[in-house]
Amino acid sequence: MKSIVLTVFILFGVTGITQASPVTAVSASGTGSFNNSPDILIDGVIAGEGSLWSAPTSVWWSGVSPSFVIDLGEVYTLQDLLVQVDNNDAYQFDYSTDNSVWSNLFSIQVGYGEISWGMDTMSTDSLSSEYISQLDFAPVDAQFLRVSALGGDNFYSISEIQAFAAPVPEPSMMMLFGLGLMTLMGFNYRRQKQR
Repeated sequence: MKSIVLTVFILFGVTGITQASPVTAVSASGTGSFNNSPDILIDGVIAGEGSLWSAPTSVWWSGVSPSFVIDLGEVYTLQDLLVQVDNNDAYQFDYSTDNSVWSNLFSIQVGYGEISWGMDTMSTDSLSSEYISQLDFAPVDAQFLRVSALGGDNFYSISEIQAFAAPVPEPSMMMLFGLGLMTLMGFNYRRQKQR
C-alpha cells in the first residue's frame, strides 16, 4: 500500500509541476480610434524603459473608449503577464475563454512601476526584476486578453503584452492518467493477494 501512495504522490507531483512558458499570441485587434497597428502589442519587442509614449513602438490614443483584444489561439492556464504601458496612466486587464464573457484580471494604477516618465515595463512574475506585487493574480484559464484605459492624463500608450501560461490539460490526457493509476492499483492489489 505504501508503494501505491508513493506512486500516486509522485505522479500527481510530476503532473502538477507546470512551468509557465511564453505564449505566442495569434492576433491583436483594437476598437475605437488609435495610432499604429495593434500587432505591435504582440511583436515581442519591449521598448527601452522611459521611451517616448508616442513612439512607433507603441499603440497610443486619447480618451478611454478604445480597447484591445489579444487572442492566444487556444485556452491556456494563464500564470503571468509582462506588459509595457505609459507610466502615468491607469489600465484595466480582463480575460475570457470565449471573447464574450469577461472577468477582471488586474488593474494598473497611476504610480505603479519604478520610473517617472515614459514607457514602464511591469510583470506579475515574482522572480522578474519588473515585478509589481499589486498586479499579482491566481492562475486563470484564458484564451483572450482585453486591455483598456481607466484614467490618467488622457493620453495612453501600450507597447507590449506577453503572456506566460501552461496548456490546459485535455480531458483525454486526464482519462489516460486515471486509467493508468487504476491499472497500477489493480496490479498492486493482485500482487498483495497472492502473498
